[in-house]
Amino acid sequence: MNFINRNSLFQVIIISIFMAFMGCNEKSQYTDEKYEAILYKYHSQKASPKEIKDIDLVLSKNIDSSYTGLIYRLNQDHYYGFLDGNKNLISYAKLNGNDSKPMFHKNHCFVLINKEKKAGLPEEEDYCFTVFVGQVPFKDYSEIELDWNCAEKSVEPLENNGYFFFFRNSTNNEICNVKLRKGDGQIKDLAFSRYTKSFVAGN
Repeated sequence: MNFINRNSLFQVIIISIFMAFMGCNEKSQYTDEKYEAILYKYHSQKASPKEIKDIDLVLSKNIDSSYTGLIYRLNQDHYYGFLDGNKNLISYAKLNGNDSKPMFHKNHCFVLINKEKKAGLPEEEDYCFTVFVGQVPFKDYSEIELDWNCAEKSVEPLENNGYFFFFRNSTNNEICNVKLRKGDGQIKDLAFSRYTKSFVAGN
């Protein structure tokens, strides 16, 4: 076998390994149906399965290697929640009303149990986020932008009719300068009231 053929064979082997890895990686990713099955299992333990008429995943968002944020509809109400690395629903909260108004929680915390007890650490500890989550009441916009603490910009796409899920791995953060952006660059400035939990168009 000459050098050219050996080189070609090596390239084929590398490409095959890469494609196999990508296939395995895709299989390991969760589908909407798998998330919905997790949510159904959890909520059916809290209430009669007959009371659960419908569960639809609206949005899933990887927070880090340990947590996933979800927005989902259970019957007629919308909720947001957090899954741990083992895909257990460890915390959830109802969005305000059936119209899915946005929610701004400075301190959304859930309790973590330290499986491996270490000296100086409590057996239980709070894991907290600042959460801004909900649905934008304006159509035809593709992105939402805000400034954390009026200083640090954060942008994310709007999913499934305008849903968004912002979070910070700390508490007592403020949000400022909320804007919506269309694909053509058109921008709508928004005022958000933490007291009424609603948006007001600025322009």
